[in-house]
Amino acid sequence: MRWTTPLIVIVILAALVWAGHEAVALRSAIRASTERPEDPTTQATDALPQPAHDAADSPGAAEVDRYSVLWLRSVRQPPVERKAPVRPPPPPRPVPLKLLGTVTEPGNSFAILVEGRGTQHLCRVGESVQGVKVTAIAGDGVTVQFDGREIVLKPEGGGT
Repeated sequence: MRWTTPLIVIVILAALVWAGHEAVALRSAIRASTERPEDPTTQATDALPQPAHDAADSPGAAEVDRYSVLWLRSVRQPPVERKAPVRPPPPPRPVPLKLLGTVTEPGNSFAILVEGRGTQHLCRVGESVQGVKVTAIAGDGVTVQFDGREIVLKPEGGGT
């Protein structure tokens, strides 16, 4: 009975020394992973000691291993930024008017523009209809500005 108490103390001290040694080894692995200027997401997994157990050996070991990247990541490094996907700009809106024809005379030219509902507009250079501004009138078409774009409208039937 007298020898069991010192034996228990020796076993407990040996377990504490072993746990301290493992903590020092883990701490040095963490420091080594933070000193390399590599991608922060791979540093933590590179520095991990390989587990000597299988996930089936201890319950919860797989869950602990999943989060090891979190506690091994250096807080001195900036967080990894995830960039939002770049969406392409929306397609340009179609011009809400069609060219029916033009009347060109020196100093007195007109364009006949038709809305989708069939309403016709007689326009000169500089006039606007539904946000479409007429900038030039020629015998074969009309140049308009719409949504910041310059567009040339041609008559559909080929008439002038």
